[in-house]
Amino acid sequence: MYINAEKAGKYLEEKWGAATCPMCKCDKLVLSLPVYEINEYGVPAEAHRTAVMPLIAVMCDNCGLVLHVNAIAAGIVNEEK
Repeated sequence: MYINAEKAGKYLEEKWGAATCPMCKCDKLVLSLPVYEINEYGVPAEAHRTAVMPLIAVMCDNCGLVLHVNAIAAGIVNEEK
């Protein structure tokens, strides 16, 4: 699933302001448009039919640090019922 880049960018700008990488202080951050799901490590694939967390990734273009934002909490995707 791909997200609306404008909506995600607006959310990050509103919450983060003039964002810089917390590790290297670079201001070149890249927003990933696909939404990812995170699952618990070591749990068999067939067991992942429970809740998942949809995430958008923000990566530092300098050092590669990746930060994740919960896409539901950010209002970027709707929670599936």
